[in-house]
Amino acid sequence: MEYEAHILDMTLDNDNTILALKAAHENRIEGMIPRQIRKHWVKNIGKKGGTSQWLPHVDKCIIEMLSNRTSPSCVQANILVLARVIHPTFDVVKELPSRRYIQASRTVLVSVTKTLAAFRIGSATAWKQDHTDATSRRGKELVNLVQTVVQVDGKLKTICLSCAIIAENATAPEQARAIIGQLRESGRLLDQWREITEDMFPERPELLAQIPTSKSMCVSRMLRSQIATDTCNTAQAVQAELPNQVFALCRELGIAEDELVIFSGYCFQHMRNIVANGVEIVLCTSLTGLMTDELELIPRHLRVQCGLWNLASMIDKEINPRGQYAKGHGSDFWHFMTTYHEGVTWLPVVRVNGGARQDGSFEAALPLYLGRKFIVQFLHKTLCSNKKENILQTALFIVLECVEMIAQVRVASIFFISVIVPWRWLAGKCHELGHNDWGEKDMSIICDLVFDAFALIEEDGEKLLDEDFMMNIFAPLYDQLPEFKEYLTWYFEEKASYPVGITNDEERILAMDEARAELFYPTQACNRQSNDACHRLAEQVGNRVCLEMEDPRKSLHLHLSKCDGKFSKKMTPEEVRVASIGMRANNDPSEQMFGCFSEANERGGVWDSMKVQVWVCPGTMEITSVAQVTSLLARGARLKLMERILSLMNWDCFMSYLVSSQIV
Repeated sequence: MEYEAHILDMTLDNDNTILALKAAHENRIEGMIPRQIRKHWVKNIGKKGGTSQWLPHVDKCIIEMLSNRTSPSCVQANILVLARVIHPTFDVVKELPSRRYIQASRTVLVSVTKTLAAFRIGSATAWKQDHTDATSRRGKELVNLVQTVVQVDGKLKTICLSCAIIAENATAPEQARAIIGQLRESGRLLDQWREITEDMFPERPELLAQIPTSKSMCVSRMLRSQIATDTCNTAQAVQAELPNQVFALCRELGIAEDELVIFSGYCFQHMRNIVANGVEIVLCTSLTGLMTDELELIPRHLRVQCGLWNLASMIDKEINPRGQYAKGHGSDFWHFMTTYHEGVTWLPVVRVNGGARQDGSFEAALPLYLGRKFIVQFLHKTLCSNKKENILQTALFIVLECVEMIAQVRVASIFFISVIVPWRWLAGKCHELGHNDWGEKDMSIICDLVFDAFALIEEDGEKLLDEDFMMNIFAPLYDQLPEFKEYLTWYFEEKASYPVGITNDEERILAMDEARAELFYPTQACNRQSNDACHRLAEQVGNRVCLEMEDPRKSLHLHLSKCDGKFSKKMTPEEVRVASIGMRANNDPSEQMFGCFSEANERGGVWDSMKVQVWVCPGTMEITSVAQVTSLLARGARLKLMERILSLMNWDCFMSYLVSSQIV
């Protein structure tokens, strides 16, 4: 009996060994065979039957394509082409997912996007800044929330929690409720992730420990962070309403009153545009009133106006080589320049049509001022050879030969290089200047500098044509911000560009330096004749700048020491100033997210508050999600959603990937 039992044990061991070798051999062969695009049968848990589902790598392939903005209608063809290119001799594609399934996969993508955003924000050691903005699309009010957080390594990271939170209406209280509601939803996603992870991996508690809880998305973490918005009336109301709602919730949590602190910050890019818009208005109004009689003599069908933007728009239409205006002559103008004026200094024409910044008119003024005489020569030559009237060219010729209009372009160009360029750099680089003890609250100094300078110009318009005075408005900041001084030196004295018709690097010239010299020390007779008109316009510009900055209806006065503004250098406590170091002085993250949203919205077809599509924005700007829920959610698929997400993840490498990924 013992012998028989021994033989039986040996037989069983041999059978097990054979089965193990067979399984290993099958796995090795399966590893050598390419993955296939097909479905597999999945048995139901706890009941009979099952369902046919796509393999996880098929779902992952679909989501990756959608996240890179591939249209759902193109995913099928992309999968088929990619499979045939990589494995031309092997039949990888057994069947393709339907377009309906691909469209429904956007539901998984939105949950993945929002869950990973909540993971990164919840895992952060602190919340530094909360950017928010609002817009309207197809009758729906949308709000976004982009947060700058401090990571475990101490570095700052900007993450978009949601690009399109649907608010009930456009009022400040509803926008604040929508933002708080988004934080709660993110917390629920994290708890759902933890619950399903615990069910799927009960023997791996280290995975559960890496996922934050919903408490990590509590609104109390907004305390001592800064709410950043633009400068419109609703945004200013949100600056007051959102902290009030957060404070009310924090009091329910038992947080002491002395800890209820949230800082406020406005976008200095918007504030710069407020000043620029006021200057543009006063220039147009002054010239229109001055030349009323002359304008009456010009035929109305020519539509001659004194506005700076109108002039920049006409230039963009007529001579921009890359312009999109069908009746323009950009290629003809460039042929004229390369034929008759090769090697002359030229600055590229600024595109102002089809969407542009509010200060685009001032940026377009400098190339126009520098190249005006060449444009006039081209127009004269073309008009003399035309067989019939060209309204655009005729209007341009009239405007560019007017001394008062030359003065307007000259004043706008000086305002651009002396105020807009430095202000734009400081607003964009503020968060990178912490090592110089410079923070967002220090930005109010530039309001004081600009106000003081233009108050002097209001008294004496000749100062606008004084290079030493205008180009040193921001000189008091040079010692504290050496990078700022270095940038301006490069921009005005070292920045090189190609002359007309020349592409050799060795022959590049200092075009900006020459343009600056022509502004303050003109060599062209028409430009010199504009001096008196510039003096008169300068005094009105100085007055308008001061009025714009003192206007209590606008946010600029809050940063002005003369008005005792609560965010001014004079009134800002040192503790608040220090806390603002490392914060952005603009609302660019929120603005950029709506730019991504607009692109997705234009390509996404019809949607409403119960339909959604989602995009993950690749690159360093992390996540952008167009909040959209498809009909799949209405069928109760949410309960299975996180299981579907986790089936796509390889947990052994997922966490390390998440930390190093540029997508999240």
